[in-house]
Amino acid sequence: GINAEYGDLDFDRLTANLSFYKQIKLVNFLRYRLDAHRCPFCPITGTTPEDLSEHLFEHKHTQLVAAELYGDEQYLFPALENDYLLCCLKDEGGEPEDVVVIPEDISR
Repeated sequence: GINAEYGDLDFDRLTANLSFYKQIKLVNFLRYRLDAHRCPFCPITGTTPEDLSEHLFEHKHTQLVAAELYGDEQYLFPALENDYLLCCLKDEGGEPEDVVVIPEDISR
């Protein structure tokens, strides 16, 4: 999982008070960012997974990920196929979010 590969990311703290959809966006943002060997908390870009892992272990970032970084709708789409972590998310009634659902026309 994310913690095993990249140190002690406190996932519960990172997702506290987030709506279900924001949790999904955050998970996918973290997955995309870490897969590209980029720190999700600061501008540093590692050249290898080992560099990034070392950076995260050394710096033990304590701030939350800025919402504007993962707010894009692209992060609603899974970064990993059949991502088990997404299946484990719970809607804890975090901050409300306006979600527009466009029904599919199935009358054809």
